[in-house]
Amino acid sequence: AYLQQQAALLEKRGIPFTEITGEELKKISLQSAPNQVLAIVEQQAPANTPEIKDQLTLVLDGIQDPGNFGTIIRIADWFGIKQIIASEDTVELYNPKVIQSTMGSFLRVNVWYQSLPDFLRSATIPVYGALLNGKNTWIGLSDRKKEGEWIWESDGSKATYVNWEINQPEISSR
Repeated sequence: AYLQQQAALLEKRGIPFTEITGEELKKISLQSAPNQVLAIVEQQAPANTPEIKDQLTLVLDGIQDPGNFGTIIRIADWFGIKQIIASEDTVELYNPKVIQSTMGSFLRVNVWYQSLPDFLRSATIPVYGALLNGKNTWIGLSDRKKEGEWIWESDGSKATYVNWEINQPEISSR
């Protein structure tokens, strides 16, 4: 059904496709209940350095669950966030469960792996955080600039904290 609906668009864009049976799909998919579509794509490395000026950047610390990471990528895509900076201990982007849970958003959102304390120390734009033990600073932010970095803390044992009380963030890891 999907292929019949999308064949003209795929042909127009010059995207090759092959129809296979449901049984063939089960054999080549790593999932126990594969979706209707399987794409074979080349892994792409994003540009050397993320461009953080004039756009929102999502910063993730220690996301270990592949399904959660993929869902976060999908949500970022939905909100128009086109880049994510992840800590070096975040699950790998091309993990099959991450890819499945992005539902294709991994093709539209760039992900870089970097040392978060080093990255955040060099930030020249506002940094906002969503931390498990943080305080609500969202009120009044709707009129802020459309650039900045959002930090989401993992539910694990390590997190990067930012002291929001001062103009230049004080960054520490626990």
